[in-house]
Amino acid sequence: MTTGIPENINRVAAPRQRLFSTERVERLYDRSVAAISLLFGLQTFSVVLSDGSLIDGPAGNATLILVFGTLTLFIAAGFAGRFARPMATLFAFVYLAAVIAWPFLTGGAQAASDTEPWLWYLCGAVACATAALAFPTALAIAYSVATPVIYGVVRTIGPGGQIVNAEIGVLDASYGAMIGLIIVMLGVTFRHAARAVDEARVTALNRYDEAVHQHAREVQRIEVDALVHDMVLAALQAAERATTPAQSRAAVALAENAIKHLATHGDTLTAASRDDGDLEPTYGTGELVAAISRAARSHSVPFEVHDETSEHFPLPARVLAILSSATEQAMANSAQHAGSRVTSRTVTLRTTSGRVEIVVRDDGVGFDPTMVDERRLGLRVSIIERVVKSGGSVAIDSTAGSGATIVIRWAPNQTIQPPRPAAADEIAERGAVS
Repeated sequence: MTTGIPENINRVAAPRQRLFSTERVERLYDRSVAAISLLFGLQTFSVVLSDGSLIDGPAGNATLILVFGTLTLFIAAGFAGRFARPMATLFAFVYLAAVIAWPFLTGGAQAASDTEPWLWYLCGAVACATAALAFPTALAIAYSVATPVIYGVVRTIGPGGQIVNAEIGVLDASYGAMIGLIIVMLGVTFRHAARAVDEARVTALNRYDEAVHQHAREVQRIEVDALVHDMVLAALQAAERATTPAQSRAAVALAENAIKHLATHGDTLTAASRDDGDLEPTYGTGELVAAISRAARSHSVPFEVHDETSEHFPLPARVLAILSSATEQAMANSAQHAGSRVTSRTVTLRTTSGRVEIVVRDDGVGFDPTMVDERRLGLRVSIIERVVKSGGSVAIDSTAGSGATIVIRWAPNQTIQPPRPAAADEIAERGAVS
């Protein structure tokens, strides 16, 4: 079956799911390591200035500039939240290179001293922390063990390559490796917890999304089924009451309209039963105008269709079907019940202030809405009940002998209610209020 659905159907794309927990943990990690690095960096720089452990010559100055320069770049990047990992990687390698070069820069002069060289204050809490931030877990663990061990070795190399203060070197290496591993494990733990939260969140959202889609498909199936059911009943009742050729033609038109809707919405039911994750398609207001114009031309009596739409916005497929069907039913009621002396039948469509308004008017015999027979499903169910459940409203202005005006309104921000059976007195009450 073909539906005549335009190719440019707008479908709602699923938004990209952001990993809020992981992103927040990473931002917090960046700034925490930057803050720790700032504190230890200031402490280390004060040690450099106070204990005389400066390295003489261009090599010493270059070492200080490289170590503290890259550390400053990382601290700035960490607080700014941009390029923190590249800067952390750069500092980690510069620091490791400075540790390896330390015996050659000092000639082993500080090995015999009980005072730790300034590089020590950046070993565990700063160098290992930046490695934990920048490197994968395995590489971060290797760095956090290897760097303190290398420091412990070079710390004991005295003049001429002699081993001096080996006990201090072992203690420094053990302490530095322990601090580094603790920092790495803390980072791994927080990251793992954040990923677990994000995975649980994504799973919950996917399940909720699937439930929403299943509910939407079920509501759509029920809506189409109820729509066709009401139109078939209206056609059968019109055929039963037809006593004149005009009424017979109107009953035939109602039956043809019901068959057309059954064919038109067959593919909608098929699409609704698919598990493709797509949301309901939408149409432009121009499609509504075209559908009502086609319906007006199919009637045995003339209807003038006035397109006064000034705004255009998407309409869900079900809403378009409901509005066009309700309008067709209003036209069918006019053709069947307005009498033979009608001189004007008009259908006016407007889109103003973000809502759709359809006015069906004739100058026929009119009727009293409060006195409508309960068996008249065309007005009570196919128009009032259907539009109200779609989130719209129906207003009826008619008195006996003065014509009839039916105003159908719907706004995009209205909530579509799932169809449910309604008692005849409830429908009559709603029609009377409208």
